[in-house]
Parts: sequence; C-alpha cells; structure tokens
Amino acid sequence: MSKYIEGVEDPAYTMDEGSGAWCSAEHFSDELYHYKYYLEKILSGNIFLRYRYPYALEHLQHYFSDTGADINLNLLDVMKKSRQLKQNCDREIDEAIVFCKSLSHGRHNITSSVVSFGYFISDDSDLFYAIGGYQYWGKGEVIINDDGKSHSAYSYTTNHKSLLRYYKLRFKFVFFDRYNWNVNQPDAGVRFGGLPISDRFMGSFHQQCLAREYNIHGVLEIEKEWHDYGF
Repeated sequence: MSKYIEGVEDPAYTMDEGSGAWCSAEHFSDELYHYKYYLEKILSGNIFLRYRYPYALEHLQHYFSDTGADINLNLLDVMKKSRQLKQNCDREIDEAIVFCKSLSHGRHNITSSVVSFGYFISDDSDLFYAIGGYQYWGKGEVIINDDGKSHSAYSYTTNHKSLLRYYKLRFKFVFFDRYNWNVNQPDAGVRFGGLPISDRFMGSFHQQCLAREYNIHGVLEIEKEWHDYGF
C-alpha cells in the first residue's frame, strides 16, 4: 500500500547500481566495438523482434544510442499490453480516494509516502525484456466542497444528518524504472529473439563507453469526481 499523506514530494524511489558509472573502464576494446556494430545491424533488420518485442527492441536500441537520455513511456499504451499495470493503477486510485475522504473541505495536495513495486515477468514477455521490474506511486490534488450553496448536487439530508460533499481529484499515476544491467549478480542469461543476452556482457558496453544506461518515466493523469457524506 502507498500510505497516502498530504504533500507534494514524490516518495523516495531506488535506482539500482546496474553497471556502475558510465565509461568506468575509460576505453573500449576493439572486440566489443565490433560486437556492438553487429548487434545493432541484427537488431535494426530483425522484423520478428520489431513486431514481437517492440518495447524491448526500442529500449535496447536506445541503450546502444549511448545518449543516456530518459525515455517517457506512454502508460495508456503499456496498459493495453499489461493488465497487471492497469490493476496497480486502479488500486492506487482507490487508495487515494479512501484517503481523500478523511480530509477536511478545501484544496489538498496528496502523495504516496512509499513506492510500490511491480514486475512484468509473468505478464508480458515484451515488457519483461524491456523493463522487468518497476516502481510506481500516486499523487495529485483534491478539491473538497461541503458548501451546499455552491453546487447544485450538494444538499443537507435529514436522513443522514450530514453534508453531501463533492470531491474532485486530479490524480497522477507515476511510473519509474532504471534501464540497466546488474553486472554484479549471478546471471544465467536469456535469449532475446534468438540472441543470447546476459547482464555482464550487456553491462560491459556501458562500462566501456559504447552504450549508456538511462531512466524510464511515465505519468498518467486521471480525473475523478464523486459525492460522499462527511460527518
């Protein structure tokens, strides 16, 4: 659970060490340079990978572009492939709504106090190769009005002896992952469209200045409006 609190700051999220500092080897070997050349040729011309693993291919090619620039993920598109991610988003919204009901009237900023974790391993093989594990949280702004004169839907009720409140939540579902290779962990490797891939081998490109690890961000903005009784 995200344990919502009032505030605007994002919760602390982790960035794996991955392959360490970029260009830590301070030079590259001729052998690895040629490996990169042939890998990029194979990736760019592989129609099977392009259609079966579009996200994984894009992210790997971005790694080899050696810029280290962030990627902004379209979370709506990803949710079409991943029911798990959609469910995580829905749970965040539900938790935020419950927290909003505990607040007084007025305008409030809310945010998760801790991040939650997801993993695509059993959900979609393309997203597993492209991302693997990820972190997510929620934040937003809620307006709560319990003034019966300012909205036609507000009313005092004799049955409940309470005020019908109107809530408007501008919510953000926030996604983060660090695209990197865990070179210091035991690694049996995988086959990506027939290509053997291991963390130690792939991380060596980052260490030898031939590729660069990067961050993957995503934000999905959602508006929710509802009525509830405040006591």
